[in-house]
Amino acid sequence: MPFFIRKRKPEKQGAAPHKWKVQKLKKKNVEDTVIESGESDDSENDDVVSSSDDDDKYITAQEKKVQLAKKLLAEVERVEKEKLANEDDLDNVVLKRLKDSELEKIGKLKKKVADIVEFDIDNAISLHCKQHGLSITCLVVSRDNRHLFSSSKDRTIVRWSLTDHCKLNSIAFKHKKKKNGVSDRKSDNYHNSTINCLDVSRDDKYLISGDDKGIINVWLSDSLNHVHKFQAHKNSVTDLAVCWETNSLYSSSKDALVKVWSLDELGYMESLFGHQSTITSVDVLNSNRVVTSGGTDKTLRVWKIQEESQLVYNGHDASIDLVKKLDEEYFVSCGDDGALCLWGILKKKPLNVVTKAHGVCPQNNEPNWITALAVYPSSDLVASGSCDGFIRLWKWSQNTRTITSLSTIPVTGFVNEIQFTSDGRYLVAGIAKEHRLGRWQNFKEAKNQILCIPMKINTESH
Repeated sequence: MPFFIRKRKPEKQGAAPHKWKVQKLKKKNVEDTVIESGESDDSENDDVVSSSDDDDKYITAQEKKVQLAKKLLAEVERVEKEKLANEDDLDNVVLKRLKDSELEKIGKLKKKVADIVEFDIDNAISLHCKQHGLSITCLVVSRDNRHLFSSSKDRTIVRWSLTDHCKLNSIAFKHKKKKNGVSDRKSDNYHNSTINCLDVSRDDKYLISGDDKGIINVWLSDSLNHVHKFQAHKNSVTDLAVCWETNSLYSSSKDALVKVWSLDELGYMESLFGHQSTITSVDVLNSNRVVTSGGTDKTLRVWKIQEESQLVYNGHDASIDLVKKLDEEYFVSCGDDGALCLWGILKKKPLNVVTKAHGVCPQNNEPNWITALAVYPSSDLVASGSCDGFIRLWKWSQNTRTITSLSTIPVTGFVNEIQFTSDGRYLVAGIAKEHRLGRWQNFKEAKNQILCIPMKINTESH
């Protein structure tokens, strides 16, 4: 039985094949965000944004591709120019960067950096603000690596500059105010429950957030003005993943469903079902394949979107909390059994298992729960976090199909989220006093903060 929920109309004999239409939702006015005093206010750019959107209606798809290509080329030149002392080498470097980018899109770029990467722990930068007085729950780096977005149990979202290492603006939690028995509609656009996950669209235009009440909000990433609300999940949204090729958004939830949304049309597309319990994590392998972890049903599933089928993988002894793409054929998972597992899409059992990857808890002698997982894009470098006092770095090998330990980065508290910047400048970690999902343990000596740890890929020593 197919795992997509769709309502089909009977097709007449000889009629053209049915094409699925994206459900277009009514446009809503963009609400102004409350910006704290002393923070930058980008609201004056709203008219420019809306006018550019109107202009986009009158250009062809080919012209749009040319615009995006020019924008990408200008961005690559800017980034590489900052790195180079001799501008004569700029053209060659840009060509190599574009070639690598194309190989990465088709899943054929393999960067072997695990043995040559260095982390400057002594010069780690700490980001913290009054909006994040409670534990950090999630964070995401923009595609251009200029900005960082974070959220916490305060139900706030903060936008940071990764260049100047400062807060730019924020979205504050608002209580719903009732006047004459009618709730304030502006407050409806804000999260009033814990935000569990964040992601950005492929062009960095939108920031997307999901919360404990099943609400997914879409914001303009620059001004943090509200654009749209997706409300179809019946329980908490646990994770979000954007496909770079199609700009489709995948959301996982405690209702055991994956829902697919169009960020171009801001509309619902379809639902995927098959898991028997909470879906805890989702990641995109390619435009036709998505991988999910099923929590206490102890399964991982690879969804073949076009074929409308799914592959089921078993191997964990307890709840699976996180799954991350390594490349189009391999992925890595972890959970509260403390195991780090390497998988290939062609085998239903783990290729390699690292048990007790973060040691054991001295209080109960149980494996430490792995709470965060990240992969440096298109490389052999993996990072994981827990509450054992370390971010642990791993090397995965496609040839030997193994995961081996490299080094550790000392931290104090729960590591609730890890992200690599795609340009290899930083390892960014959300550190907190408590686990992002509960309050059963508290590190009084820890700080609720974001650590930006400089990293350098030392090609000279390779």
